[in-house]
This record gives sequence, structure tokens and C-alpha cells, in this order.
Amino acid sequence: MANEDSRILLLSRDSNEWLRIHLNQHPWVRLEGVNNGDIETFIASRIGGLRNRGFEPSFLIDDQQIIEHLSNRAAGMFLWARLVLDHLTSRSLSQAERTKLFWEAIHLEGLDALYSRIVEHILQQRKPEREFARRIVMWILNCGQLRVDELKIGLAQGNTPLEPHHIVDDLVDIATVTCGGLVETTSCSYTFPQAN
Repeated sequence: MANEDSRILLLSRDSNEWLRIHLNQHPWVRLEGVNNGDIETFIASRIGGLRNRGFEPSFLIDDQQIIEHLSNRAAGMFLWARLVLDHLTSRSLSQAERTKLFWEAIHLEGLDALYSRIVEHILQQRKPEREFARRIVMWILNCGQLRVDELKIGLAQGNTPLEPHHIVDDLVDIATVTCGGLVETTSCSYTFPQAN
């Protein structure tokens, strides 16, 4: 019996045109829609948070339609769904902005478009909020994951000498609002959202 060398390539998305062209002669197993039910459950669990923020995209759409719109657009990506929902529930959005974002989100294709939309929102903020978001993102890009106390000290840099009144209070809340879902905030650290 001949000893054949076998290789398996696992892809989370097959949207890379080069891979499709060059691997087309090999057998494929494609799993589609396997986690759509989980994404719908996740979105459904967050609808209450949207409603608590006064989210009413229109009188013609109910919760199930919101779930379907967002889960279809997520196309199997939990990260997409989570980023959209984090951004939609951001306290920095007015009711009109939240509604506009929902209707835009159901047309955003992929993570790049969603990240661009969030950055666009940050750039529309007042200069102090934009600068604060820029500094938060800069620290996280340079350090990866940061504890709350580390980010507080990092953000206070430049205020010499470092004194307690230079440290931002309530950073968890402020960072979440300022960065519009772009930065993941837990009770003890900051990082960029990751697909789990």
C-alpha cells in the first residue's frame, strides 16, 4: 500500500479568491449555516439592551425581524454580530443615529465595512472624544491587552508629574462609549474584540 501524504486546510471563510482558484481542484467540505441558530440566540439575548436604549427602527419591524436581519448579515460571524450589537447599544448614539446604524448595518458586508463604520462614528465625535479614543486604541495596539489600572496610567502619560487628578475615573464606561464597541472592555482589562 502506498503511503500518501494528506493535508487538510481549515478555513473560517472561503471568501479569498486566490484560495478558491488554486484549491478548486481539491475536494472541499463546506459547512454553512451551522452556527446561525447560535448567532440568532445571541442576538435575541441582546435585543432587550437595544430596546432599553429606546431602539425602535420602525413600527413595521418586530424583534424577530431584527434578529433575522442581523443574523443574515452576520453570515456566520459571531464577531460581526457582537460588534454591531455593541455599537448599536453604545450610549454615544442618539436614537436617530442608532436607527440609521441599524439600517446601514444590514447592508454592511463583512468586518472591514463594519470596522470602517465604527471608525467613521468615532471621527464624527468632538475633538476631545476623538483624541481620547485614539489614545486608547494606540495603547491597546502597542500593548495588546491592558488591565484597567495600566490603561489609566498610560492615558495619564504626558501629564507630568503624574498625579492622582490626571487619572481618568470611570474609564470602563468612558472607553466603551468613546470607542463605540471597537474596544472590548471587561471588568479588569481592555483589548480588541476577538472571535471566540
